[in-house]
Amino acid sequence: MALEPVSFADLITFTRASSATRVNASGLIETVSSNVARIDYDPVTLLPKGLLIEEQRTNLLLRSTWEGGTAGVEGSGAVAPTGWSFAATTGSVSYPTSTLYPSATAIRFVAAAQRPMVAQNVTLLANTTYSQSVYVEAVDGGASILSDNIGASLPSGTTTYYIDGVVVSSATVLTAGKRVVAVHAVGGTGGSAQIRYGLGVSGAATGDVTLSCPQLEAGAF
Repeated sequence: MALEPVSFADLITFTRASSATRVNASGLIETVSSNVARIDYDPVTLLPKGLLIEEQRTNLLLRSTWEGGTAGVEGSGAVAPTGWSFAATTGSVSYPTSTLYPSATAIRFVAAAQRPMVAQNVTLLANTTYSQSVYVEAVDGGASILSDNIGASLPSGTTTYYIDGVVVSSATVLTAGKRVVAVHAVGGTGGSAQIRYGLGVSGAATGDVTLSCPQLEAGAF
């Protein structure tokens, strides 16, 4: 007998109460409506990865689309997105150009000798594991390593770094668009934490980095 094509809905019954994001066939992060299946694609190879299913989580970072910020020139003028602030890992910082695009969903840092980061303060519970992540959409013009792009002043605990699900060293060089994750197991003492994204080496920073979709959620993955 000849095989006849069937639709996705004919094979699988699928519901989701809210909108959600996926990487589409063009390698771009997009939001799909409630009850629309997320057929996910590899952002580099553009090959389909299949149906993306996740448990419900709450992003503890407010305004993760970076709205409210404005660009500046190297050394002055940039305004951090609403609810966020500019921060440094060490010493003082002269903030470089930062650009919000497109539609205020990504932030771009261009660094010379500065160590710019954008930060938000949150409260973490004791004896709880959190996953902190960001999508690094572009890395160009310098040695931008993992610890440049994701960092936090955290309560006591242990931190494990991942790139696209693979455990890596904090000194791993980023060479393409990647989802970078730091899983932090908070110890017996919780408390205030400053969650940071940007360029933050312990010295002069170089690079042209575009960051989007920052997340902080309770969970080990």
